[in-house]
Amino acid sequence: MTFSDFIFDGKRLSDFGMFAGKFNDTNTDNIFEGGEITFKNIKLPYSDKQKFCGSSCNTPLSCNFDIIKTDGSFISDMEYSSLMRWLHRPDGYHWLQFIADGYDDIFFNSQFTLQAIDVNNHVGFHCSVITDSPYGYSNEIVKKFSFNGANKFIFNDYSDKIGVAYPYVKLIIKENGNLILKNESYNGTNTTTIKNCKNNDVIEFYGDESGISGVTNPNDFNFVYPVICNTYENIENEIYCNLTLDIEIAYRMTRMVTV
Repeated sequence: MTFSDFIFDGKRLSDFGMFAGKFNDTNTDNIFEGGEITFKNIKLPYSDKQKFCGSSCNTPLSCNFDIIKTDGSFISDMEYSSLMRWLHRPDGYHWLQFIADGYDDIFFNSQFTLQAIDVNNHVGFHCSVITDSPYGYSNEIVKKFSFNGANKFIFNDYSDKIGVAYPYVKLIIKENGNLILKNESYNGTNTTTIKNCKNNDVIEFYGDESGISGVTNPNDFNFVYPVICNTYENIENEIYCNLTLDIEIAYRMTRMVTV
């Protein structure tokens, strides 16, 4: 990937009159590290063969590059302060998008650290970026559907990563009863139950954060959070619910990037 501009937390680097590259080389090709798959195999006794036990992808993506003023001039104290305030943040991850061919719908949940490059004055910054995962994400996708107690909601998950994800889910209950919400595509085992639901209740599941709101008595909830899933053979998600309600599902597809 070659780039000279990026958007971080809604602001664009070029709006500051600067570009991304290398201080002595403007080429930013092959800047990513991480994302490798580690396979877990064991040797079978009395055999020369290895048995596959699983795999993991534990190293988040990271990259390094420099920020330089477009006109080649020194960075003023005000520009230095503005860039540090924007990128060198203590408040966690924010969305990063590189302006590059093929990356129009790929975002990285990222943190920056900056180090000034000094030659008598500030001439640029060396940037280190660490993401929260071994892959990127798509734009947020929002699905909405109304259940009547008998129908099903079917949609496809086109994520590059095979497996499960925990989306944000919002339920607006339309009748009293005990809720059963199930993704029947996930081996038939992902069943969320909440007892004593009331008409007009609003229940929200907060995805990877494993949080829930709108349930008064925690004993009514079985603590099984809704998932979306895909396998190599099947990208379909078939959602069933026994109560009349409106559902909203928000998630980002995973995007594997070339490193």
